[in-house]
Amino acid sequence: WSTHRKACETNAEKRRRDQLIVDAIWQEKAMSSALDSESDRQRLNQPALPIPSVTGTDIIEMGHDFAYDVGAEFNHDDHPLLEPEPPHGFSLDDIKIEYHPSSGIEAKVYPFHNFQRRPMVSSDAPPSSEPWHPFQSRLEFEVAELALEVGLNNKQTDWLVKLCHRCIDGKEKFMFKNHKDIHIKWEAASVRITKFTKEVISVPYDGKMWDFDLHYRDLWGLASDLLEDPRIFPHFTFDAQHLSKFDGETFVHFMDEPFTAQDFWDVQSQLPPGGKPLAFILYADKTKLSSFGTVKGYPVVARLANLPTNIRNGRGVGSGYVVGWLPIIQEDKDYAGKPGWVNFKNTVWHESFRRITALLASKLKTGQWFACMDDVSRWFFLCVLILSADYEEQCVMLLTRGVMSLWPCPICLVPRDALSDDSRAAVMAARSKDTLEEKEEVLKVLGLHDIEVVVTRPLPLQPWQPLVVSLLG
Repeated sequence: WSTHRKACETNAEKRRRDQLIVDAIWQEKAMSSALDSESDRQRLNQPALPIPSVTGTDIIEMGHDFAYDVGAEFNHDDHPLLEPEPPHGFSLDDIKIEYHPSSGIEAKVYPFHNFQRRPMVSSDAPPSSEPWHPFQSRLEFEVAELALEVGLNNKQTDWLVKLCHRCIDGKEKFMFKNHKDIHIKWEAASVRITKFTKEVISVPYDGKMWDFDLHYRDLWGLASDLLEDPRIFPHFTFDAQHLSKFDGETFVHFMDEPFTAQDFWDVQSQLPPGGKPLAFILYADKTKLSSFGTVKGYPVVARLANLPTNIRNGRGVGSGYVVGWLPIIQEDKDYAGKPGWVNFKNTVWHESFRRITALLASKLKTGQWFACMDDVSRWFFLCVLILSADYEEQCVMLLTRGVMSLWPCPICLVPRDALSDDSRAAVMAARSKDTLEEKEEVLKVLGLHDIEVVVTRPLPLQPWQPLVVSLLG
């Protein structure tokens, strides 16, 4: 193998030297021909003749002739300037980025092999000299983190603190005395992120009020936390984009991120000049919180569609955040199976979801100015771009009666043989009935519930547009 490699390198070097000779002869002959023509013209006192146009093919043939004279080889690939220009001035598979008109950014075209996502500015933020603050030292932070991750109880935590005191050598401060000290430090550190808020949801049913605890985070607070993070901010995209790939004749549109989709483009088109969409992806589904299945939870997870996939769907800062815990209503044997009980559970869901997204509704109408880390103040409008849920959650979100109803689709809301009918007329007719039983008879045939759909409030799109079927449920 070594002998073969040396032979190849020797031959390559010989071809390179021969090519240099061919290029030198070609240039010298071209200059000599031009000088001879000028000399003949002056001798005959004739006006200069127009220089004939020379095509790339003529030059290639001249190169082959010169190469033949010296016994060398003319390599067409060594003369890239002789390549014919591609049609339209583009190359196959070129990528074009078109920015939203309100952004004021001109369209750009990149060669396919050079196209990649890059942050607007360098994300190499200078490291903090004390990233463990407000803990007294890194040792304190790591011990508290360990106690949190393994789920130590108070007694186990006290024991861990005692072990640390036995091992401490005096190089770092370690001031914890018991679990209370660690808890106080975690409380001090929690002010750096958006905390959970507890509210009580009260819904009437069967002549009395039912109360449920709702824990949720402020979505705008979560967004502002990420906008202020020097590691995450450079990766934000605030303007809608259209990506297209050149197939040899025209550019074909494709999508690779939510901000390259048509819905994101349409949202920005509805905003006032200078407005920037800050779009959320919300996922909700019941889940088991223990391996034995005895404890259940109903989390709502939020992600920002303005961030790229590797951050948004990754782990750590910038990925999914639990922004709410919806109430889980235990079945009551006295009410189970009754239509009123089903409506009651749906009402609790929508009242809870209304609280979680309440701030989004106001931010979508008036917007929110925010001074970003690049010293640019932007006018953000918050909205929900995608609601990710399985079919059961979609039926609750849009208040359909499920797969067994005659109108099971949460998008069209009409029967298969009457797609042009408007179901809203039937809802108005049902509301005109005198009794609840009569109204239920009308709505049951259509597979609908007479409850206000809260998910339409913070969404600039149609109620069904943000829905995405989840394959995880």
